[in-house]
Formats: sequence, structure tokens, C-alpha cells
Amino acid sequence: MKAKEFRVTSTVNSIYPQDAAEFINKTVMESIGITAFSPKEEEYIFSTLENEINSCDPDIIPFLKIEVEEVEFEDE
Repeated sequence: MKAKEFRVTSTVNSIYPQDAAEFINKTVMESIGITAFSPKEEEYIFSTLENEINSCDPDIIPFLKIEVEEVEFEDE
């Protein structure tokens, strides 16, 4: 089964954007998860991550981006 994993990353090697990305990923993973199995889940996760990014300090926002990776899960 194919799915997509979403995560926020920092585009610079600076502590504040990296910390923000780590915090957002942890928060979203604990609340709704970061793996989507359907287009509806993809949209929901993406919009949740966007909202979290937009709630950051305006100086950090330009250095955060959402990355998507396709992953394969074995059907059991």
C-alpha cells in the first residue's frame, strides 16, 4: 500500500527554524499523524502543517517548507 509522509523542514542551518520544524512535526504527528493514505488525508495534513507554519514568528516562516515523501507499507 502506498502512502505519503509529510514533514516540515528548515531550508537553512539555523537553530530557530530547525527547532520550529521539529516542534511542528512532533506536534502534528502526536495529534493527527503525518502519514496520509487518501487524498482527503493528504489535504488535511498539508493544511494543518501550513497553519502551524503560519503561526510561527514571521522571521522564521520563509525558512520552513513542507516536504512530501512517498512510502510503501506492506499489507498484512
